[in-house]
Amino acid sequence: MKHLLDIDHLSLSGPPHPLYAEIRRREPVSWQEMPGVGGYWAVMRHADVVTVSKAPELYSAQAKGMQLEDFTDQLPPLLSLDPPRHTEQRTRVLHAFAPRVVRRLEPRIRDVVRQTLERCASLRECDLVMDVARPLPLAIICDLLGGPDEDREKVGDWADRLAGAADPELSRGLDSGTQSALAFGAYAFELANRVEGASSASSDSL
Repeated sequence: MKHLLDIDHLSLSGPPHPLYAEIRRREPVSWQEMPGVGGYWAVMRHADVVTVSKAPELYSAQAKGMQLEDFTDQLPPLLSLDPPRHTEQRTRVLHAFAPRVVRRLEPRIRDVVRQTLERCASLRECDLVMDVARPLPLAIICDLLGGPDEDREKVGDWADRLAGAADPELSRGLDSGTQSALAFGAYAFELANRVEGASSASSDSL
């Protein structure tokens, strides 16, 4: 295992929990070298993670703290922002995930789960991520945005490329994330204009 995020090792053997326990005991904060990228600090104990998360002036997510590679040409996601920008943007969407909103979505969530499992049961084989884990959040996010069902795959493709900018299987060049962000932004404006004045909960949640 080359470092703690060695995908080749994790995909074959799974998380090495005994090794993690040993590192937490022996060296709870350690530098993990990654050839060709540089590296990252692995913070392994809960108390230390809490300390880091509450001190953005010392441990910045914005100053290249969230991504192992330099993607300065791309628009920063929420997790790559420090307060006060992070707080401002998070506050704008927080109401859409309030408990009362989630409770109202429960019947729809159950329906999507049922449809997903029924579809997978009819297949000879399926991909757990693409056929099971992916459809549910994608359907609910499109519902929150007020987007039609036929737009799901398009939104999902943008989300994949935004989240996987450093993954060669998902990205399509170094500017892939920025292009997806711009395309999604244009879609959001178009959607907002389309549903302007609508009174349904999904039309203005986000």
